[in-house]
Amino acid sequence: MVNYQPKPIFTRQPEPGTPVNALAWTPYDDRSSPNSECLATASSAGWIAIWRMKGAHPQPNTPFDGSYRLEGHKSAVVSVSWSPNNDWLVSVSEDRQIIVWDALTGQRLAQQILDATPSDISWAPVGASFAVTDLNGYVTLFDFNY
Repeated sequence: MVNYQPKPIFTRQPEPGTPVNALAWTPYDDRSSPNSECLATASSAGWIAIWRMKGAHPQPNTPFDGSYRLEGHKSAVVSVSWSPNNDWLVSVSEDRQIIVWDALTGQRLAQQILDATPSDISWAPVGASFAVTDLNGYVTLFDFNY
């Protein structure tokens, strides 16, 4: 920070012109996991970009090539959350679909259709549970046993 102001270190878009609706950092991981220090961004186009930040030092106004995409939602992704082990990512979309992803391979591990449009999703800090909120005011807790 400079003069108590945040200082941007880089600005990028996974795909120019596509709004980003949400983002989530991987939880702290002191092991040398391939997914340590990753950022997931949720797009209005229905995909998620994974940005590998560990060891990346992008310079301003240069291309950043440390990302890949997870595709599978049919409408805007509204929220994403990492599992505590950084191996899985869960997402919810305006298509009312929850998808649990293998963050290393991009494979869909599970999916579920909700009764209402979701507004947020968050993985529990320990274990294999996550919670989803919806626009009707409900909170639903899910267990993921993979």
